[in-house]
Order: sequence, then structure tokens, then C-alpha cells
Amino acid sequence: MSDNDWGADDDTSDATDPGERPVGPPAVEALAGLRAGMSAAVDRAVQRRLDALAADAVEAALTDDVLAGLAAAARAGATAVVSPDQPPQLYYASLPEFVEGFLAGVYARNFDTKGRTWCPAWWNHTEAIVRLDALWRAWEHLRHDPALGISTWLRDHGDHHMTALMAEDGPFQGCTPSRGHSLRDWRRLPIERPPSDLFAY
Repeated sequence: MSDNDWGADDDTSDATDPGERPVGPPAVEALAGLRAGMSAAVDRAVQRRLDALAADAVEAALTDDVLAGLAAAARAGATAVVSPDQPPQLYYASLPEFVEGFLAGVYARNFDTKGRTWCPAWWNHTEAIVRLDALWRAWEHLRHDPALGISTWLRDHGDHHMTALMAEDGPFQGCTPSRGHSLRDWRRLPIERPPSDLFAY
């Protein structure tokens, strides 16, 4: 038997068809780019269709009644923010509640030593009412600042006014926490009226 009978030279399974050429890297990159472009085009077409469907759904939902309700709610919200007739909600409803519920505990002191005093009937003293009312209103405003509000209130308002109120020669002079209010002859500051044209505006 000859060598050709064994098919030694007849194996053509790996032979390349002259009509076919191997695909090189440039062709692979071009094919990948074509596929990416087609995918992006399909995504854009789908997104446009979804946007159109969403717009139609929103337009159908926003009836005249719904739009009127939204407008009314917006006006009410804006009015609540800027209207002077809508004051911020108070934590303490009144000055006495603030003094008893907050100040009395925060500024607890030992009054057995000289140098400070307090009048349980603080409302009998005009200066005390003015200072305590200022403290209350400043506290109600600054409590909305979660970072520096209370510290600012203590430094600029609470410590300043309470030191003046409890001073031995302050508005509570003669009063004590134990004996209570003392009727003293407090005199107004002497006043002379200025010439009428001096402060004419």
C-alpha cells in the first residue's frame, strides 16, 4: 500500500477556504462599535417612547381640579411663611410659663450668700418684666438653631440679663427668695423734657 493510501497527505480539515479571510483586530473593533451604536440607538428610541407615555400620563392626571388644588396649597404655604399674621409656634405659651418652667431651673442658685438675690414676685418689678420678656422671646427664636442657638442665648442673653436681675443692687434689691417681695420706694429716673425742636423729625 502506498503512502497515499493511508491519507497521510489528504487531511484538509484545517485548510483555509481561499474565499474566506481571517478576521483581524480592526474588523473585531469595527463590529463591536457597530453593535454599541445599534444598542445606543435602541435605548434612545425606547427612552423617547417612555418619555412620551409618561408625559401623556401626567397630562391626563393633572385635571383642572388637581391643578387648582395644587395652586391653592402653594398659596397657603407661601402665606404661612411670609404672613405676619402667622407667628412661629411658641414652646412656652406665656412669660410666666417660661420663667417657672425654664429659668427657675436653669438659673438655680444658693441665695444664702451675699451678692445676689431674687424676688418670687418678679412680676411686681417693671425692669424684671422687661428683661424676662426679652429673654423669653430671644429663647423662642434661638431654640430653632440646633447648633449654636442655646449657647448664643446663654452668652448674649441669659447670663447678661440674669446677672443684672439677681445683682444685690439690681431691681430685686430688698427682696429675698425666703421673705419674698419688699415694698421699696423705687423712684423713676429724673427726667427734664428737651426743647420741642431738638428732636423734630
